[in-house]
Amino acid sequence: MAGNPYSIGGKDPLDPDQNVRRAEDAMEKRATSLESNGAANRNTFPLRPGYGKAGSRKDGSAVKLWANYVDMNINDKNLRLYRYAIAVEPSAVGKKLERIVWLLLHATKLSQHKGDIVSDFKATLISRKDLGELAKYTYNVPYFSELEDTPSEAAKRYNVRLDLQYALPISDLGRYMTSQDSTKAYPRKLEMIQSLNIFLNHYTKVTKSLISVGSNRTFPLSADTDNMRELGVGIRALKGFFASARIATNRLLVNVNVSHSAFFKSIPLTELLRLFKDRFLKDNPRKGDEMLFALHYFLEGISIRTTHRRQNGGPNEEIKTISGLATQGDGKDLDKQPGIPAQFLPKVEKLGANSQSVSFWMDPKPDITQSKRSSVEPGGRHITVFEYFQTNYKNTVLDKSPLPVVNVGSQKRPVYLPPEVCQVIGGQRASSKLDEEQRQMMTKFSIRLPKINAESIVSKGLETVGLNPNCNPKIRDWGFSASPRLITVEGRQLSQPAIRYNQSTVQVKDGASWNLLKRRFRAAGTLPTWSYLVLFPKPNKEELSMIMKEFGRTLREMGILVPEPVNATIFAPEDVNIMAAKVDQFFRSLDKPGVKLIFTILPSSNSPYYNIVKRLGDVQHGVTTICMDVKKLKAAKGRDQYLRNISMKVNLKLGGNNHLVEPARLALLNQKRTMIVGVDVTHPSPGSAPSAPSIAAMVANNDEDLAQWPAALNLQAEARQEMVTGLSSMLESRLRLWCAKKTKALPENILVYRDGVSEGQYKIVIDEELPQLRQACRKAYGQKYKEGHCPRISIIIVGKRHHTRFYPTEAANADKNGNTKPGTVVDRGVTEGQNWDFFLQPHGAIIGTVRPAHYFVVLDEIFRSEYGQERPVRYKNVQDALEDVTQSLCYMFGRATRAVSICTPAYYADLACERARRYFDYLYLPAVMAAALTLKEKNSSVERPDKFPVAFGSDVRIHPRLADSMFYI
Repeated sequence: MAGNPYSIGGKDPLDPDQNVRRAEDAMEKRATSLESNGAANRNTFPLRPGYGKAGSRKDGSAVKLWANYVDMNINDKNLRLYRYAIAVEPSAVGKKLERIVWLLLHATKLSQHKGDIVSDFKATLISRKDLGELAKYTYNVPYFSELEDTPSEAAKRYNVRLDLQYALPISDLGRYMTSQDSTKAYPRKLEMIQSLNIFLNHYTKVTKSLISVGSNRTFPLSADTDNMRELGVGIRALKGFFASARIATNRLLVNVNVSHSAFFKSIPLTELLRLFKDRFLKDNPRKGDEMLFALHYFLEGISIRTTHRRQNGGPNEEIKTISGLATQGDGKDLDKQPGIPAQFLPKVEKLGANSQSVSFWMDPKPDITQSKRSSVEPGGRHITVFEYFQTNYKNTVLDKSPLPVVNVGSQKRPVYLPPEVCQVIGGQRASSKLDEEQRQMMTKFSIRLPKINAESIVSKGLETVGLNPNCNPKIRDWGFSASPRLITVEGRQLSQPAIRYNQSTVQVKDGASWNLLKRRFRAAGTLPTWSYLVLFPKPNKEELSMIMKEFGRTLREMGILVPEPVNATIFAPEDVNIMAAKVDQFFRSLDKPGVKLIFTILPSSNSPYYNIVKRLGDVQHGVTTICMDVKKLKAAKGRDQYLRNISMKVNLKLGGNNHLVEPARLALLNQKRTMIVGVDVTHPSPGSAPSAPSIAAMVANNDEDLAQWPAALNLQAEARQEMVTGLSSMLESRLRLWCAKKTKALPENILVYRDGVSEGQYKIVIDEELPQLRQACRKAYGQKYKEGHCPRISIIIVGKRHHTRFYPTEAANADKNGNTKPGTVVDRGVTEGQNWDFFLQPHGAIIGTVRPAHYFVVLDEIFRSEYGQERPVRYKNVQDALEDVTQSLCYMFGRATRAVSICTPAYYADLACERARRYFDYLYLPAVMAAALTLKEKNSSVERPDKFPVAFGSDVRIHPRLADSMFYI
């Protein structure tokens, strides 16, 4: 294969490891001899029923693929990892805590054992030796920053203790990986993986030429032009690498993948302020007040170093973190402290005040500063920030232009600095600070062909993450070695199903897509009355009327009978509050004619009016709404396809059925007695309000053709918790809908695809969520449940935020972009024989590197019962049945003419979560936008009619007319 264009790192692929193959086969043989019905009656996850056979080549061989993993060999079988918990008093967090742990390892007795110790620099220390007496000390660590050589006499001191939690013999891991007993458990598996990851990532955290993000990602500071992109406003994007240890059958692997993130550059804060102002006012002219709110939240959390202090002619810099701009609410609680009357609080003229308009109380004692005082001394006075710095730091030149003062304390105890004495520290992550233009640039920067990414992992990634012993001697010293090349694994390519429309069948193309032209929906909904609303400036009424007539023709071609629209209305964009009132009046005007659907034409796809329309339609008035982008409507090229895409949404919202996967590919789902459920939960994003909730969504089919998937929404008891509360009431509501459609017949099987669960929480799904599902069944099935006629439940975790990628090793297995072909499935080589999981890529990637979905079975009461004994001819084993069903569900997504990356119930649940966020936009929007909208409300006499309660208790309030429809699609 010399000159093979699909070689990686200049090397052709080896055959998959035969030792691994033999171990997998032995475990499969043993598993088939065991009687098991999944986790229902076992305190563990279901055993893997076998490895899939479908999709193999005609000669029975598998497809050979590269995987972005390298073998990590364990050379010292006697290695023991001693794990210690780190306790710090007084408590510290973030960068300060990391620095304290660094000082513990480098400035105490432990420094003599640096080669034997690694840490996550937060809560855990791992040693390859028992530290004995060294772990019994309480280390008194004086704090000093990386800008200082030694601590000062007044340095704050921290007491640090080490508590031995347990020792992890590496031999236990080795026995677990090489065991051919599929029932063998490893109780310390997660702890071992965590410890190995701490070991792997210690190198990146102590190497100054690298930026460490979180626990697994590393970025080189000296990135070349191919791996760096300027994003503007003092921010640049870098390419780096993710690395994580993974346990697989018969071996230990390290998953290495290309990663991307945005970072601040090292620039003066004055420059950052000017860049931000120029960018904001360019996009939002005449919105200076909003710009100050946006700037206030943009600055929050940015670390700076001060430049104004000088001692003995040398720099005495400090590192501070900005909490925002000086505000009129600063110090509001200081007057509650003894000895600090209200008149001595800081004075801030307005948000964004400069150094001459911000003053603080200055006591007469020279050693009392603005940040360190406990009482007010007689003879003190207010002093402006400008005056203070001009008097005490004569070499500091302050700009008299209106650059706002920043607060590097807190709002309760503010500490003010003029931006002229602040330098932004380079290399700090800025992902939550990106605007829309920067996010688009970031997306383009991250897209690369799969082969380029794979080459990058081998040529740069392994060294960057510390797997090269020449860079990271600890790899060798601790008894490990890493392969310099990617592993190869066996894959298969499942065939693509046919798609059925009304009186026609479509054969899917190579890209897992098909054409909707000249097709009619399998079952069309009805649209008795409708209207449209235009929300963009200076519309051409005749042109819009022509386009909407064209849209009506398209709907009729697809099978939907459409009359002429009524009461079409045009509003030019205005203040958000005024616009909300006008749109509300428009909705009310359509109550009498009984309009069922409103098309809203927006100026752009990310228009702020979108949330207004959805709240008014979904929650207040109970009218189906569909939003359209005027730019796409007016573009002659591609408009027909755009209108057909919109038609798919229309039909689903009207209760119709767009298409059907050939019944033979639906296995037990074709027997009309299995309800399929999708569950997801969305969490507040960085910058959201503290009161922003997590929201869970559950969808379930209520028709035999798997076309209609109404959703239930539920506010979670606690934000940012992956485990879903309220599952019982949500499933009850789905079962009631099923009965309404199935003439009171409840399902025999409930197949749940659960999205959004990390690997460490799989067990909690069984312990905490499964009982809620069973409780719902007890209520819905009543006496039948007591008599033993309860539904069988299977739960499959859907993972899409993983870093596993596969690359074809030869042209026959590649698509036009060099990705693996749609239908690629992998359940060997990178999985564990003890567990039932697989990777499935049902779709084709239009650009970039395709990502497969990861499916992990945590409970199975269905598939083994259906296919475990007398297997149908179609399926050679249980694994094939589940893989085929899951792939077919990826073709059931009703608003697309292509297979989607994750199965449809999980995808729909994700969309329902996203719609719920729209109802609470004041809580979920980045605080930048929320503050700006709040400011506009204060200055407006118009009350927003769409700001009403959208929840009753824990249930998100959807209007009764839409609650049982696919309102979220």
